[in-house]
Parts: sequence; C-alpha cells; structure tokens
Amino acid sequence: MYGIIRNITINNIIRCMAVFFAIFLVVSCENTEENDSAANKADRIKEENQMVAYINKICRTKPDEALDLLDKAEMSHKMRTVKVNLLRAMTYVDGYYDINKGLEYAMKAYNDPSIKNDTLPQITIARMLTALNYALSRFSQACSMATEGSALAYAVGDKEAIAYFYQFIAFTKYELGDHGEAYRYFDRSIKLYKQLTDEQPHWVYVSDMFAVQLKEIQYLNDEGRHREALAKTADCKATLKRLATFPDLADGLHDKFTAQYLSVACCVLYNTGNKDKAEDGYRRMMATQYVKSDLGQNTPAIYQVLSGRYKEALERAQKEDASYKDRDTVNTLFIDEVLSNGLAASQQLGYHNRANSYYNRILSLKDSLYLRNQKQTAMELSEIYESRDKDIQLVEKDAVIKRNRMFLVMAAIIIVLALAAIAAIIRYNRIIQNKNKAVVRNIEEKLQLIQIANHSRTDNKDDAADRELFERIDNAIREKQLFLQADFTRDTLCQMLNINKTQCSSVIKAYANCSFPSYINRLRLNHAIELMKRYPQYSIEAIANDCGMERANFHRRFIEEFGITPSEFKKTKL
Repeated sequence: MYGIIRNITINNIIRCMAVFFAIFLVVSCENTEENDSAANKADRIKEENQMVAYINKICRTKPDEALDLLDKAEMSHKMRTVKVNLLRAMTYVDGYYDINKGLEYAMKAYNDPSIKNDTLPQITIARMLTALNYALSRFSQACSMATEGSALAYAVGDKEAIAYFYQFIAFTKYELGDHGEAYRYFDRSIKLYKQLTDEQPHWVYVSDMFAVQLKEIQYLNDEGRHREALAKTADCKATLKRLATFPDLADGLHDKFTAQYLSVACCVLYNTGNKDKAEDGYRRMMATQYVKSDLGQNTPAIYQVLSGRYKEALERAQKEDASYKDRDTVNTLFIDEVLSNGLAASQQLGYHNRANSYYNRILSLKDSLYLRNQKQTAMELSEIYESRDKDIQLVEKDAVIKRNRMFLVMAAIIIVLALAAIAAIIRYNRIIQNKNKAVVRNIEEKLQLIQIANHSRTDNKDDAADRELFERIDNAIREKQLFLQADFTRDTLCQMLNINKTQCSSVIKAYANCSFPSYINRLRLNHAIELMKRYPQYSIEAIANDCGMERANFHRRFIEEFGITPSEFKKTKL
C-alpha cells in the first residue's frame, strides 16, 4: 500500500501548493503597504506576480536558480517575506523532494505576522503543513494542523477545504490509534466530496473522493474487517468509473488510479475467499502502465506477498528501497510497507540474512524517525519564539515608551524560555536516545532467535531430516499463530503434525537452543513487542491476553527475556 499512500500524499502536497499560489496572487493585491501610491502598488503587484509565475515554472527543473532569485527578491524587498518562504517551501518539495526543508519554510510562513487576519492564506498554508507533516509521519502535528484548518475553512464556508482537512484528520486519527473517530471523519469527508462532485463536477474532486474511499477500504482490510472492506469497494469502483468520463483528466491518471484500486481490491477479494477474482484483478493490475513505471513498481507487492509470489514481491521491494537511498523522506509508511514486504518475502524464501537485515533496518529507522521528529519539534519551537520576537519589534515602532519597556521585558522572557525549552529538549533527547539504544540492543539480541534457530547447526546431510522437521514445526506454529493459544502444548502440536514427542523436543532444543515452553514463550513475547509498537494505546493486560499469557506470568517472562518491564518498554516509544 505504500506506493498508493505515497502518491496520494505527494499529489495532495503539490495540489495544495498550486492552490495556495493561485489564491495568494489575489491575496497579495489586498495586502500591500497603505502608504504606497496606486502606481507603485500596481507595479509591485505585477512584478511579484511575474516572479511567482516564473518560480512556479522552474522550481522543479531548476531549483537552484529558483532559490537564488528568491534570495535576491527578499534582500531587495521586491517580494513579501511570507510569499518568499512559501515559494521556497514549494521549491524544496518539488525540486529537491526535501520535505523537511519544505516544512521549515512553510512554518516560517505560518508564523508570519502579516497574514494574522487573512483567513484565505491561513487556510492554504494549513493545507500545506497538514500534507507535509503527514508525509513525514508526524501524525499528531498533521492532525492538529488539519483540525485548525477545518475550523478556518468552516468559518468561510469553504466546503472543498473542509473535505480536504477531514480526510487528513481521518488518516492521522487512524495512525494515532483512534480508529472509531477516524472512520467518522472518513464518512464526513466522503459525504462532502459527493456534494461537491454533484454541485461542481470536476475530476479533481472526484479523484480526491476516490483517494479517501480507497484509503478507508485499505484500513478496514488491514484491521481484518474484510467483509466491510468488500462492501465499500463497489462505491470506490463507481468513483473510478466516473473519473474516466472527464475529457480533461490528466494523461495516465486513470491508469494509475486503476492500478491503485486493483492493488487494494485484490487483497480484499483474496481475504474474503474470492481468489479467482483476485487473480483476475491482479492480471489486470499488472497490465497497467503505472505498475510498469518506476513510481508504481511497488503497487503489486503486498498482494504478491499475500498470494505467495515472494520473489516478485522481494524484487519490487528492493527496487523501491533503492529509489529512496538518497532521500530524507523515509516515513513509517515506507517502513511498514516497503521494508515489511521485503522482510516478509525474505523470510518466506528462507533468505535469513536478508530478513535479518530488513528487520534491523526497521528498528533503526523507527528510532531515527523518533529523533528526527524531536529535532523538528525543537526547530518549530525556536521558529515560534523567533516569530513572536519579530512581532514585538513591529509593535514597538508605534508604541509608547512605557509599552516598549514592557515588550522588551517580554522579549527577554521569551528568549530565556526558548533557550530553556531547547536545552530541555536536547537534554531529554540525549536521555531518551541512550535508553532507546540500550533497549533496542537488548531486544535485537533476543529477537535473533529466528536466525539462530536456522543457523545454529551446520547444513550437513545428516542433519537434513531434523532441520526439515524443525522447519515444519516452526512454520506450522508461526503461520497459524498457534503460540497465541493459552492452552497450546507440545502434545497438541505433536498430535496435529503426527510426530513423535521426544523427537519434537529434541529438534526444538537443537535448533532453537531452548525447551518447547521457552520457545513458545519467546514467540509470544516477540509478538507482544510488535503489538506494543503498533498499538501503543493497548494496555499491558490486553497485550498479555492476546499473546495467550496471564499478566503476572507475562510480566515476569518479559523481564527475564529482555531485562526491562513491559511498561518501561512502552515508554521508550520505539
């Protein structure tokens, strides 16, 4: 799904930027200095508009030139600072695919005091910041910005903007674990888009509605609510069909959306037992031009893993992974989809070293994402305080001496608070970083069970039968998640597989380096770790029960295995 999510997200970013600058050209006409003459205003507006148009034209192909022109425009005061910063944000995203830098300059625009009372640019900046934060997996910030933007849009009756913000509230609520609220916002967003498409038929609105419908189906399927997901595919398919009726639809866009729809629909059909239909959909998906392109190469991967096409899935995951090596845009979606597909395919193919590499990268990248988000938060705090300081300076120009003194004191307090906040964040980051590294190292050592079990013995022909028996046992337990059953025993396993009890214990001891109960408990604990990372809102008791263990026993076993309590592990937020 990552390819779908990524493309939808980036399209939204680009679109919100395009909308912003179209609107901002108009807004700029209303926000010039009052003491300018009519002629000077007209000349400046014309020059600004020409500059915006030119930057918009070259930012993707000549980003260095675009940034140089913007620096000169800012230094010569030929363009308002807020507009310069937004053009910089657009250039970094479109020209360099540097979303972090784009976010930095978008925040500067957001904190610019010149637009405090202008709702229209505030809405469009909120759109940009929502999409950028989401693209960086900063879900809390994206949700907060989307909520703020929806309130602004509601105040002016901008139905399209409300629908846009509602979809991102739905996305972020889901990622943050509030699934019930997420689905309510899905319904609200889709309802608004349907109204828009009825009132103002345009392929952009229809494509936005398609993206929201497809994302909801994906989430339902990922939750195991396959029948509900299947029921919603009909509306999504109808939306896709409607898109084809627009003569001005961009070239290749319907082909792309078709591939994305089939990627999700095939998984839903497969999970609901309609495997023949799923295979037919897969063939149609593979026939699309989008899947054959670099941008859409990972689209079929998740179905390929699901349907047992592990080599094809691994090949596509590797290509998608390679395309991101020089980018600083890796997010949780990339980790959960691209790297996870590679991990799953490698495990199924028996490529244990490669699987281990994928697993370690996932842990490492999740740790780096946490630190990156902390640094970004510190930067935003600094930017906010800087903005406040500039605002104070503007007020000082027209204030009396007494108020000047008051504001100077406030400025000093703010600077002190900013420095204290940044110092606290840095200190906290160091503590958390050290603790996280220690925990990760500990857990990584413990989670080598899979690899150790498969490599602890030589590949001598004399051991082939035992190894085959162990792999048979291991696959049966893992694939059916038998270890999650509280009453699962060695006797149950042996009866199920029709194998000798003594031989069962012997091969587990040889290849897992532990007894059968310890082996099962390790699988349960590894599963518990994944649950805690994926669903941080779950209680320890709920996780223990899901793993087939009582809370007290779970707590004791967890400490014995990893040297840390379950609660302490959750607090690390890995």
